[in-house]
Amino acid sequence: MPQLATSAPPNSSLHLTPDPRVSPLKMSSALAERGGAIDARTGYRATTRSFVSLRPPLPLPPADAPLTFPAFALSLLPSPLPAHPALLDAATGEAVSYPAFLSQVRALV
Repeated sequence: MPQLATSAPPNSSLHLTPDPRVSPLKMSSALAERGGAIDARTGYRATTRSFVSLRPPLPLPPADAPLTFPAFALSLLPSPLPAHPALLDAATGEAVSYPAFLSQVRALV
């Protein structure tokens, strides 16, 4: 579990900073660039009462690229497609495979 070190005197507002001994793989460098004190274990920022992702930022395509969101999201799927179902209906037990799901999504786009 990452340890946090305080950088404030005991009677002032608390500001947590990551322990330098924590592996950089466990904490995204993006956290250091964002403003405010962020808990390195949970991603919670007390100043805004919100959570931030602990994962590195995802590179997005250029704004002028003619790309729909479904096309971009589906481009992130691994190749070959996973063998497990893409969707499961809990009530009926019906499963939809990735190839079937992709063909249905592409028919809508």
